[in-house]
Amino acid sequence: MTTQSTAPKAPKPVGRPRVNAKRETPASARLLATQTRLGLTDASMARYLGVPVSTWRNWACGHREPGAVTARLLDVLDAVECLAPEMHKHLLP
Repeated sequence: MTTQSTAPKAPKPVGRPRVNAKRETPASARLLATQTRLGLTDASMARYLGVPVSTWRNWACGHREPGAVTARLLDVLDAVECLAPEMHKHLLP
């Protein structure tokens, strides 16, 4: 025989999600994959893209989506990395 607890359950939070809650989006997955592949820290990745660290973290956590210019920049940087790896090394922070 099992005994059930009679303690009331904590109410579910209402309103906005926690600030640190991560939501994986296609953009955040791509950004995190690039960061991992290049072995960069958050600060280095932000410098690599030319944005503040807080912006980078908002993108990486899925809180915000990078704009079209950033997506295109990633396309160009990926192409440079593949076609001219020696040149790409000079772009890394």
